[in-house]
Amino acid sequence: MTRFLFRRLLLTIPVPVGVATLVFSLLHLVPGDPVQATPGESASPEDVAQMRTRLGLDRPLVVQYAAFIGGAVTGDLGTGRQPKT
Repeated sequence: MTRFLFRRLLLTIPVPVGVATLVFSLLHLVPGDPVQATPGESASPEDVAQMRTRLGLDRPLVVQYAAFIGGAVTGDLGTGRQPKT
């Protein structure tokens, strides 16, 4: 019985990792640029570049994914609001 429970618990690890990977992939595959849409069309290119840096979207995709997983593991799922300037 203990062996069965251990196996079942061990098999639950790939599910959250798979879901997190799917969510991350879908967020990056959606057409459009969230940084361009957030401040609007009146934003200067410097403002857009600054927001991209602040949100970490200027980093390589692998680094973004590692930060995403690291945040999810520690319970940091984001704030759901735009960061202060």
